[in-house]
Parts: sequence; structure tokens; C-alpha cells
Amino acid sequence: MNVTFGVNTTSETINKTNATASDVAVGSVDSNLDNTAKAIQFAVDNATAENSTVRVGPGTYNGSVRIGTDGLTLKGPNDGVGGDSANRGDEATIKAYAGTIVVNAGNTSINGLEIDAAGSGGDDNQEFGDDSDDVAVFVGGMERTDFSNVTLSNNQIDATDSSTSGVVIEEIDNVTVKHNRFSDSDFISRSPGPSTLPIGVRTVKSAPDNLKITENTFDIGRGVEISTPTERISIEITGNDFNVYEHGVGIQNGQSELQVGDVDISKNTFTGGGAAQRYVTGFSPNALDIDAILNDQGNTFDRAVTVRDSSGDIAVDAIYSTIQGGVGAASSGQTVSVEPGTYESVSIPKNVTLASTNGADATTINASSDSPTVEVISDKISIDGFTLNGSVDNDVIESELGSGVLNVTNNTIRVNTDTGTTPDGESPYAVDSSSRITVLNNTITGDDKSTAYGLTTRGGSASDDSEIRDNDISSVGTGLQTRGASGVAVTGNTFTDISASAVFVTSANAEVTAYNISNNDISDVGNAVDLNANSNDISGVEINDNKFVNADQLDGFGAVEARENGGSITETVDATSNWWGAPSGPSGQGPGSGGAVSANVDFKPFYLDAAKQTLRVEVSDQSVTNASRVSVGGDGSATATVSGSEVQSTTVTFSSGSVANSVTVGEASAPTGNAQGSEPDTDVATFLDISADQEVDTSVDISVTVKSSTLSNAGVATENAVILHYVDGAWTELETKSSTNGGTVTLTATASSLSPFAVGAAKAEPSGGGDGGGSNFGGVFAAGDRSVSQRVYSGLIEEIRAEFTEPTTGAVTMQTVDGFPTAAPTPDGQVVSTFEITPPDDVANDPGTVGLTISRSAIDNANADPSDIQLVRYDDSSNSIDELATNVVSESGETIVLSAETSGFSTFGVVIADQQPTETETSESTETETAESTETEPSEQTQTSASTTTEEDNPGFGVLVTVVGLLGAALIAHRIRS
Repeated sequence: MNVTFGVNTTSETINKTNATASDVAVGSVDSNLDNTAKAIQFAVDNATAENSTVRVGPGTYNGSVRIGTDGLTLKGPNDGVGGDSANRGDEATIKAYAGTIVVNAGNTSINGLEIDAAGSGGDDNQEFGDDSDDVAVFVGGMERTDFSNVTLSNNQIDATDSSTSGVVIEEIDNVTVKHNRFSDSDFISRSPGPSTLPIGVRTVKSAPDNLKITENTFDIGRGVEISTPTERISIEITGNDFNVYEHGVGIQNGQSELQVGDVDISKNTFTGGGAAQRYVTGFSPNALDIDAILNDQGNTFDRAVTVRDSSGDIAVDAIYSTIQGGVGAASSGQTVSVEPGTYESVSIPKNVTLASTNGADATTINASSDSPTVEVISDKISIDGFTLNGSVDNDVIESELGSGVLNVTNNTIRVNTDTGTTPDGESPYAVDSSSRITVLNNTITGDDKSTAYGLTTRGGSASDDSEIRDNDISSVGTGLQTRGASGVAVTGNTFTDISASAVFVTSANAEVTAYNISNNDISDVGNAVDLNANSNDISGVEINDNKFVNADQLDGFGAVEARENGGSITETVDATSNWWGAPSGPSGQGPGSGGAVSANVDFKPFYLDAAKQTLRVEVSDQSVTNASRVSVGGDGSATATVSGSEVQSTTVTFSSGSVANSVTVGEASAPTGNAQGSEPDTDVATFLDISADQEVDTSVDISVTVKSSTLSNAGVATENAVILHYVDGAWTELETKSSTNGGTVTLTATASSLSPFAVGAAKAEPSGGGDGGGSNFGGVFAAGDRSVSQRVYSGLIEEIRAEFTEPTTGAVTMQTVDGFPTAAPTPDGQVVSTFEITPPDDVANDPGTVGLTISRSAIDNANADPSDIQLVRYDDSSNSIDELATNVVSESGETIVLSAETSGFSTFGVVIADQQPTETETSESTETETAESTETEPSEQTQTSASTTTEEDNPGFGVLVTVVGLLGAALIAHRIRS
């Protein structure tokens, strides 16, 4: 049966029809009447049966309601619809100034209402819990305290006024607050102190046990505050959405038994956050596991700040929503640790470290209007890992202290400008400090390089020993400006797209006595380094190992400018060992076309290459030109590029244990060092002066690449070129391997030590001749080449050449061997030598050309003519010996050069055709022999073989087997080059 309670607007009485105690419904009433909540109270008072339900229809009910009957359910029209749902219909709103709904009975449920603690009704004299009378729902002892089990769900609870609470729970266990929305419509715009802000849910006196606050929405000044319990309890605060101004969850612990883990704060979302406030706080130590709440319990924070000690442990039991809040709670020496998010400007009055947990890409600080992004008012601050956006015409990081150190590391700093003048009349900088600065690994940019600036120190000697390292600074007017600071180190930075100076050093505030600028890349700037001796002197400046490219674009300024403007440059500026943008060196006071240098600048030696590998140096020997110095690498080798000379490069590789750190290579027009006045007795293409910074007394591998024209102009045949070494008072020909590549020839040999060298022609009878044995193998690496060559040392062959139809890349092995494969047929004629050419697979079976340079004396001793020589090839696919059309390209008194077309590359042979019998031999032949019936068998080859096995690291070099085919006793006795 339904019972309806209504209000008679004339008599102002409440009528009851068809009422039973078990089912009471309250219809809408006239909201213009005061205390219309009496209709609900009348229904509640008459619902005396256990588990009764009072249903409240839409409308506004002024006044308070007290529930004193166990088992009562009070339902509004939005029963079952979440407090923040867009599906809610017309509301049943109960409004009262003090204690809108008071629950003083167990097993009570309030569902689907709008409850407002800012109405005109209620008992102004009643205190609810702790001297507060502004409560939307009060759950606690009035007439009784012996009850539990209260559920508040699907309600909209408004606590707009200051010092108002949505729900207050006083020592009642088993309370569930679920699916409600707590609102404070003015909380975003208001900025009172924390003590005056409305609270969503709070407990008073001793905190209750088994309190569950789940899946609510808090759009209010403060979310949840839990008072100190007198014993261990269980509290769940899960799945809520906190959009709060001051704090989301606050837990009091005091001297209670509450332990970490008793309060479950999980799967909540925290957003909003007012100035200097907290999302989670344990008002006293040991109440919460902050790290677990932050990282392990499924909570989400739009931003979060913690305070940590030097070990990285939590120092303050709180998660702050602002950096300023963390700074305020931190003590000197602690770290304010900032989680990803976007934050507001901060002022730092303490010696703390400000550090992000996930770096600049994830953590941003935006400046407030007309103020620096980070204002430093302490003497030891570190700022690490942020994107810092400056406000228009303001410094991004500003420090006004005259002592201490400001550390700025791993940040992205953006300077924003409009007029280009700060409120105090200065130019806006990324970092503006009057103390010492350490600026490491930052990216610094400006939005307008005509008005935005990079770094400045204005403290004179207070900025001494500043360090600027590994930064990327671009699109600003000046990269770095120091005023009277000494001991500054500017290293490893990149400066680019700068309208004025990359580094501007002025002595306006104090004398500058030491300054180091090294290993920087400076490009597209008005001026790389400007030293302005303004009023005071400048000395001790070192500018080394930098790269300057387009570094003098500002009219009237060089890449390095040393100016005297009321002060003096008292020492020549050391600007040695730099790359000036051109191999010829700097312009201005320099000899080249690179960035200009002014007077008072020493620029020698300078680098010949942008990689800063080879230095152009000067040596005392007047015959040495184009000398270069290069460091020895970790593999023991050093390659010096001699730019613009006949020698293209020289590689020196030391034996294990060498202590050499650098090598100097100079091309010379005459013998150098202890070889002066001693000329080799052979044609010489060029002399080399090679020295190391340490004495070298072990073997050294020398590789020299020269122009082919250098050899030919000196009358040295490419195939006959060797490295000569002056040792023990005489020039010695080194056993030399050679290879050609385009217009260059590379010669490689091993020397016993470093001393004068030369590139010249081998003697007709080279030193250290052999007896037919020796190393008869070689290899070269083709790099997109169509032709390669290799010198070898056999009795007959001096050089092997191969030409391919297409360019190839890879190892090409060329070596003499001890004969054709066993299965091969016997060639026609006398086989005097065999050799193999093994190129990369992509050209191995393609047509090409094979060439040989062979010893003329060996052919002469065999009484053979060059036209008798035939090149043949073994074709393994048909197991045949193919004769190749052999041409004599050239011949001299020492060598014969042959070439032949071939269908592929494999094993080749040098064959001398059988010779016709002499007249005497013919007369002694029998008359029965005729030309048709006579068959001349190939003469049996006498072979002497020496087999040597050598393991090498280079690809293509395997087991080495050398066989020299001998033609008669004269050929056996012939001396050959070893």
C-alpha cells in the first residue's frame, strides 16, 4: 500500500492518507515554504517497521532530517544513479544550514538525493562532532552510539560554504560512502587557506573501523580527512576521482597504532591541485607508504611531487600537486622529486635539488605571467630534467645571489620574447645568474634570436669556475656571456644559428685570468668567440679543438676576435688545434679561407679536416712541407692525411707495446733527419719524414698512398714502386706490396723503426734476392672498382692484374700456386708458372681481362721470345685448359707486360709454346718421319716446390703454397725478387 504525505499551502499542515508504517512515500512540496523537510521527517518518524523505505519525490525540502530508526532506507528520485552521472533526473534536494541529514541509527541507507549543507533550516545550536555545525550528512552519536552499518550512495552532496563538510563520521564503524559526488562550486576560483576549505568526507574523534570510501567524485576544496584512530583499523579509499584544491586524502596518525598498509589508497585519480597543496598526505610520519601509493597501487596523478632524502627515500609523508608545495616542505639538502606533468612557476628559497623523474620530455614548468619560470633565492640549487618555458620578456631561470652555485642540467629551456626587455630593463636569458653556474647537457632555444639570449653570468669573480658543457644552444642573440669571470670552462657544446657571439667574454666587471673554450661545434653564428678587454685585462685564454663553420658572419668580427677596449689582451690567445672550416686554415690573420682570426691570436697548428683527425704542423727541417700530426688510435694505427700534396695519406701501425701517442708525417723534397745529404741510388718520387712523440724501437707497418702521376713523373713504373728506408747509414729497399685504385697507388711494407723514408723504384737486382722460393701471394680489397693489381714475388711473375666488366666490392686474392688441379688435362707447351685470381662471387664467372708483368731475364735465359708466351685458364666446369688470346702489351730490358681476355677467373698458367727443331736436329731425324706423323710430346716439367702455411686475419688469405716452375737449369739458377 502507498502512503502519500503532502503539504497544505493554506493551513501549512501535513496530511496523511492511507498510511502504513511499512511503506511511506513523500511527494513534492512547495519550496517557498520554510521547513518543508518536516514532510520527510514525518514520514521517517512513522516508518517504524524494520527495513522500511521512505521515497522522496522531486522538489526542494528546506530543513534537516534525523534518522533514529534502525533499518531505514531513504530514497530519492535518482536511486541507483551515480552522483556524477549525466543520466540523473529531477532532484529531491534537502537543504539545511546545520546537519541536513543526521544518522543516529544502524543499517541505514541514503540513496539518490541531493543534500546541501547551505540551506536556511536546521539547528544552529547543534554541534556535530567537533564544534562544526555545517554538515550535509552527519553519522554519529546524538542520543545513541551503539550502531553501525551506514551506506551513503548515489547522492549529490554540496558543501559550498567555507568550513563545511559533506559527510562527517564520528566513531561509527562499517560506513560505506559510494558513488556520490561531492561538490564545491567555487573551489577552483577561491584561494583561502587550507583551514577554511570545504571537505568531502572526514572523520572526527577516533577514526572508525572498516570505513569504505569508493568510486566517488570529489569536486571540492579537500577530499578526505581521516582522524587519528585509537587502535588499528581498516580503511579503503579506492576508485575515487579527486579534483581538489588543497588535498585529496589526508591521514592523521599521531600516537596511534595505525600502521602502513592499514589504509588502502588505490585506483584513485588525482587532478586539479591548487597552489602549494597536497594530493595525499600523512599529517604525521609513518602513516602511509607514499612510494606504493605513487607507483604500485594503481593511482593516477596528473602531476605529483615528493620530497626525498639523499638516499632517495621519502622524507615527507606527502604527495604534492605543485612543485612549490614540495619546496615548502623540503629541508636543506633534500630533493624535490617531480613526476611527469605540467606545473607552474616556482620560487626556491632553500638549498635543494629540483629533479624530474622522467626527464624534460615528460615534465614541464610554465612561467606565470611577468615572472621567471624558476626564481632562485638560495645559494646552492640544482635544476635537473625539465622543459622550462619562459614568460614573455622574462628570464627563464633567474638567480640574484652573489655567491654559491646554480646547477642546471638536462633541461630544455625556451626563451619567449616580445619587446626583448625584461621588467627590470635587461634582456631575457635562459639562465641569468650573478653567481657561479654549472650548465650541463641542456637544449636552449629562443623564439627570436634578435631579442632572446642564452646564458649570462653577471657576478664578476663570484662567477669564477663556471662550467658550460655538452649543451645545444641555438636561435638566440648570444649563446654565452660572462662578465669578469675567470676559470670558466666551455666544452663540448653546440652553438648554431646565433646572430651575435656564440661566446662573449668581457672583463667589464673584473680581470679575466683564465678561460677554456674547447671541443665545441660552432656554426652559422655572427662570431664564434669575442674577447673584449673592457676596462680590465684578459689573459690565459685557451681555444682548442673546436669546429668553426660559417663562424664569422657578423660584419667586422672574425671567428675569433681579440679586442682591446680600455683593457689589454696581455697574452697571445692560444687558438691552436681548431678546424676553421677549410683545409687551408683561418683567414684574416691566417693563411687560408676559413673563419677569420684577429691579431693576438695564435692559430697554428690547425686541423686539415672537419673530423679533427689530422693537424697541419710545422717542423724545423726546411725541406719538409705539408707536415701533419695525427693521434694513434686504440688499434695502434694512425692515418695522416697530407692535404694538397703528392702523398695522399700515410698509415703507421705500431707493434704491441708501443708507447707512441701521436705520429707526424711530412712530405719532403729531400732526405730528412740523419739521411740529409744521402740520396738513394734509384729514382725517387717523394721523400717522407715520419716521427712519433715517443721513441719507437720495434717494427712498424708503413702504408703510403701516392698519386699515380707522382710515380710516372719521377720515372717510377707503378709495378716497380717500393718503399725505401734509411737505416744504419744506408737506404734499404723494403719488401713492398702494392695495389692500385683509380689514380692512386698504395704501397705497404714493414720497417724496423721510424726514420727517413722515400718512395722510389726498385733496383734491377733488389736487395735480399731469393732463389725461387718465397712469399708469392697477395690480396687487395676492391671498393666499387673495376680493376685491381697486386705485386707478388715469384721466379717469373712480378705483378698480377685483373679487370672486371662491372665494378665490384670485396676481397680479391691473387697468388701463385703449385700447378693446375690434379684432374686438369696437361696444357700444350712448357708450363713455367701458375697463378690464381679469386674475386668476389658476383664477377667470378663474368668475362674480364687478366694481366701479368713477368721477368724478361727468365724468358731470355730460356731462349724464348715474348711472342712464344701463351696464357691459359683452367675451366673447372668443363675440366679443360682454354688457351687465351695473349697480347704483349709492352716490353723492356727488365719486364714483359702481357694481357688476355678471359671468360672467368680461376687458375691460370704461363706456357711457352714448343719450339721448332734446329737444322742439325732435322738432318739427324730419320727419313721415314713426316710432319703429319710426327707428334711432339710436351717436355716434362721439373718443379721445385716450397710449401708454407700462414694464418692471417685478412679475408682471402689462407694456406700459402708457392711453387716456382723452372725451365731448364738456367731458369733454376735465375735469381728472383723475394
